[in-house]
Amino acid sequence: DAAEEAAEAALGVQQGYGQTLRIGMTQIAAYQVVPKCLAAFRSANPMARIRLVEGTTATLEAMLEQRRIDAAFLHPPLHAADLSEKILTKVVLGRFNAGDKSAGDALIRYPRSEAPVLMAALGRQEAAEEEGGYCVAEADTALGVIVLSQAGYGDFVAPTDYPHRALSADRRQKASAGHGVMETSLAWRSLDRRPVIRSLINAVGPIEAA
Repeated sequence: DAAEEAAEAALGVQQGYGQTLRIGMTQIAAYQVVPKCLAAFRSANPMARIRLVEGTTATLEAMLEQRRIDAAFLHPPLHAADLSEKILTKVVLGRFNAGDKSAGDALIRYPRSEAPVLMAALGRQEAAEEEGGYCVAEADTALGVIVLSQAGYGDFVAPTDYPHRALSADRRQKASAGHGVMETSLAWRSLDRRPVIRSLINAVGPIEAA
């Protein structure tokens, strides 16, 4: 009857199923893991409503802390003590050039505040080079640095499986690997114990890199 339906609806809201689940993702996580993970979640929760939000790891971590999103696919290490995470995949980072001409030792940077993992990889690379590298350009995302590299601004560090037409098989063969590993994980607030969040956590699992 109506009373039972109302009670079931109220319970669903309490468990999180009557609300829109706000899920963040980085641009890299979008091609690595998000489609497979959301397909698994949808299979288990076909009526759960979701909204996708794109951002950098730093932005998504802040949004989780501020309760503006409920979970996020991003890249550790995380810096907020009240967040938990589940590692989903690891990909080797490499140095590429997507332009027609080399720019010498120029390295396109990522803002450290937005992409700490990728900036750490750049730092290790610069330390390993005798003369170091110089920089006149930076971008928040892997797509951004590829665009700058195509424009001749230099080399960039990105996951070796990044699916962009500028990174042909020939360019991938010329890329120098061994600049660290980028992990991708699902993160959520540790105190958020709603069943819908637990269902999302349980639905996703380790995914082999392409």
